[in-house]
Amino acid sequence: MGESTFAVPVAPGRQPLVGHMPALARDVVGFFESLRDVGDVVEVRFGRTPVYVITDAELVHRAMAADSGDFVQGKLYDKLARVAGGGVACTDGPGHLDQRRALLPAFRPARNAEFADLFREQALELSRSWRPGQPVNLLRDMYRLTTRTTARALLGGDLDDADTNWLADNIPFVFSIFALQTLSPSDLLEHLPTATNRRYAAVRERLRAIVDDVVGRSSGDGDDIVSTLRRAHHGGDAADEVATILITAIEPTATVIAWLFYYLARNPAVEARVHDEPAYLRPVITEVLRLRHPIYFVMRRTVREVRLGSWPLPAGADVLWSNAALHRDPAAFPDPHVFDPDRWASGEPPHRHYLPFGGGAHKCLGHRFATSEIDVVVSTITERWRLVLDPDVEIPLGVLHPDEMPVSVVARDGRP
Repeated sequence: MGESTFAVPVAPGRQPLVGHMPALARDVVGFFESLRDVGDVVEVRFGRTPVYVITDAELVHRAMAADSGDFVQGKLYDKLARVAGGGVACTDGPGHLDQRRALLPAFRPARNAEFADLFREQALELSRSWRPGQPVNLLRDMYRLTTRTTARALLGGDLDDADTNWLADNIPFVFSIFALQTLSPSDLLEHLPTATNRRYAAVRERLRAIVDDVVGRSSGDGDDIVSTLRRAHHGGDAADEVATILITAIEPTATVIAWLFYYLARNPAVEARVHDEPAYLRPVITEVLRLRHPIYFVMRRTVREVRLGSWPLPAGADVLWSNAALHRDPAAFPDPHVFDPDRWASGEPPHRHYLPFGGGAHKCLGHRFATSEIDVVVSTITERWRLVLDPDVEIPLGVLHPDEMPVSVVARDGRP
């Protein structure tokens, strides 16, 4: 799309050629938070391309509405599709609904106890590998844990150690690159012979080889994704769905678990209460998902002319909202930058601003799976260990995916 021809307010700070990219590069979430003061729909520029950012929660729900037919998945999901193919996260319309129906049996409630046992088993195995006073690479360990649980619960069996470690080391890279490509001022940059682009191409190739191996090993009669799809006569889509599961299940869940331990380490009173009152872990999880939501933004594209609030958007317009920024709206959450699990003490009201797993037809299929994994892993590890963070370490609020989170482990109550 070229220049806009209607009066949607434009975000301040636009620069020639690069648009608002410098501000986005400094602090993605902070930039989107700042747009609340500009309007409920605000034009920003990814290079020269206009993107319309929704800052109003009601308008976000309008864009997410399952039955509107006005929007399809946008640029972010185009970039994800280069890695994941036509997996359920990247599709729309009747085909998308068919994919969801085909996948739902793999997440059926009858499997919840099985999943919880698996999460506890893997958390215990990791916990027993630690030693008192040992420095721990928390993010690496959580990536490996969620890789194992995802493979065993959803893909039909264990991966070998080499593939597990490779996925744990490289899925975060994939996750970051397709997001960066979305923000890029030009698609041409993806085709330059840079070290990053070469690595990304190699990673995509290795990922597809692992996926093909997973699909080939499936017996077809289990509860895994491949078997479920074959029974629903969606066997041809199995590789794309496996790739989608690996990308979307491993990184965000591991990152949220790491953030949870970060906040427990920085808030000893909260950590002690979680240990003494296991039920208190639930509002802590809810608050971590609010304050450090693992997705910077999501996108849609208009199918036809759409009116959002007072603003007409043309067909083909790129539309964006940031769940992370909505979660920090002071109109919904007083002192929004403060970690405060007690704001959820009366339960979990259906905040229109609170969207940890999206909504509408594209709500995360595995939201109960992910929430259970976070709960069981954290409660299992905190039974045995306290994780201690360097008191000088404070990760800025603009960071949702830290490069590292080093901690040391202290045995609880003198346990060996």
